Amino acid sequence: PPSASSGTPKEVDYYLNPTELFRWINYRRWDGARTRAQSHPDEAATWIVSRHSSDGRILWRHLPLHLVCMQREASVSVEDLGDSNAVLAARQMEHLVDILLDSYPEGASSPDDQGMLPLHLLLSKAENEPNERVINLILTSFPNAVDVKDKFGR
Repeated sequence: PPSASSGTPKEVDYYLNPTELFRWINYRRWDGARTRAQSHPDEAATWIVSRHSSDGRILWRHLPLHLVCMQREASVSVEDLGDSNAVLAARQMEHLVDILLDSYPEGASSPDDQGMLPLHLLLSKAENEPNERVINLILTSFPNAVDVKDKFGR
């Protein structure tokens, strides 16, 4: 399994061999993603990469944590979500973030291909009040995230 100590992060291709965890996240099935992250914690440390077909340059590169933090339900305060399905999704995503960070705490300090930390992605999606539980989970794993500027210097 990949780890920070191995020095070589594991990568899979978005089109050719995405992880099952990525598929669950991509299909927005938070319950399945949570179960998969618990049974296959190594997938929390696996980068998903999409490359340009002609020249192979990276279009995007994310850990599962980045992908979850880009979802509205992860970023918005539960109080700001009106319907019960959205509240349920937000609670499932909070639990998923907790599992992902438990499996691979280094994910909180890992910038994506654009230099964005999961915290940056989360706050870029937040409307009104952000989800404090998810913010606290990320900051518990990487307190210095508050000092790291995103690609826009924020």
